[in-house]
Amino acid sequence: MLNNNFSFSIITNGVLLNKDDLVFWRSCGLTSLKITLDGPKDIHNQRRPLKGGGGTFYQTILNIQMAQKIVQIDLHVVVDEHNGPFAREFAKTIKHFNLDVKVSPTITRYANGDFEISNLQYLLAYVRACKEFGIFQYSNFGLFDDPICSGKRHHSFSINSDMVTYPCNAFLGSKTEVVPQKEPRQGCLKCIYFPICNGGCLYISKCYYEYFENMVPELIKIYSGMDQSEDT
Repeated sequence: MLNNNFSFSIITNGVLLNKDDLVFWRSCGLTSLKITLDGPKDIHNQRRPLKGGGGTFYQTILNIQMAQKIVQIDLHVVVDEHNGPFAREFAKTIKHFNLDVKVSPTITRYANGDFEISNLQYLLAYVRACKEFGIFQYSNFGLFDDPICSGKRHHSFSINSDMVTYPCNAFLGSKTEVVPQKEPRQGCLKCIYFPICNGGCLYISKCYYEYFENMVPELIKIYSGMDQSEDT
């Protein structure tokens, strides 16, 4: 079978998943599903409605409960000012429905690599809530989905529904050619955060020092038990 030399993961909203497809995909090398749940029920339904306007929350939850018995589920939540205040409700939702998942709270990056620095407070709220409720996080830094981006892996690529390939899923749907940078950014090798970001994105010339400078000290406080905000 293909899975001797090949593996893949799928990014999905989770609405149309079914058991037969998952069993077949697993036999072909499927290792995980990344499913987005953007908060508790009302928030998720506002952000992820059906074409006709109906909610998707309960169908997504049911399909996660089914799929987690077959393959690893990576639960993705895009955090901003709209769902940021509902971090504990999000964590309670995961526990209430007995979801056996790994969670990755992230913030949106724009096409040029920029992000809203104000959203970091909400991202940290989700990190605290996951820690409080004993929920495993597979991407603690909330900007990159993996320790090593798929765009830097020689034998890794992303494919969209039209069978177009991209260096990583951040560029899915892009109409312009994606070309890697030829030279490393000035100062990257001397930066204390280089072991975390590995020089950032190969395809977007953007330094994330400010991001890590704001995030890393707070993450250390949270996971070391020194975070005073947990007691408030």
